[in-house]
Amino acid sequence: MVDMEPVEDSKIWDNIAGDDATAWCLLGVDGDEMVVKHSGAGGLDEMKKHLKPDSMLFGGFRVDGVDKRGGVTSRRCKLVAFSFAGESVKPMVRAQGRQHMSQVLKYFHGHHLKLDITDPDDLTEDAVVGSLRSAGGAHQPQFFEFGSAGRLGGDVAAAASEAAAKAEADGGAGSPGLIN
Repeated sequence: MVDMEPVEDSKIWDNIAGDDATAWCLLGVDGDEMVVKHSGAGGLDEMKKHLKPDSMLFGGFRVDGVDKRGGVTSRRCKLVAFSFAGESVKPMVRAQGRQHMSQVLKYFHGHHLKLDITDPDDLTEDAVVGSLRSAGGAHQPQFFEFGSAGRLGGDVAAAASEAAAKAEADGGAGSPGLIN
């Protein structure tokens, strides 16, 4: 078991899940403690810069599902937890990382999606949006925003803009429709 107290004391996950500007964090083992290795307010690209081939990290980030209808904007926080074992990580380190997963997932309470990543290029906005949409219910957000960059997630950006423009042209009446 790894000591989670340093991470718990940091309250980083609560900040990500709340209204804090922090959008993501990466955790790693330092001796016998789990510590915050990196955090930031930007999007996936900012976070992925820290996912190196020789690193074993656990991450979490916030994605906001956004609906704009009739002049009202609704934001729903979606939390994503993941493990990252770079391609150069030795098998023993990977095995030790798997042993910490249950503790890390408990710390990343309330996550909506869990991913296992070995290549940073696999962690794309399109992939995250697709997984969130697959796991979601009947009411899907029009689009997703990642971090403070305000970028729209995946291929839905253009469709969301078109739907919002159509709704505006229709005088805001009715629903601009869902984007699947």
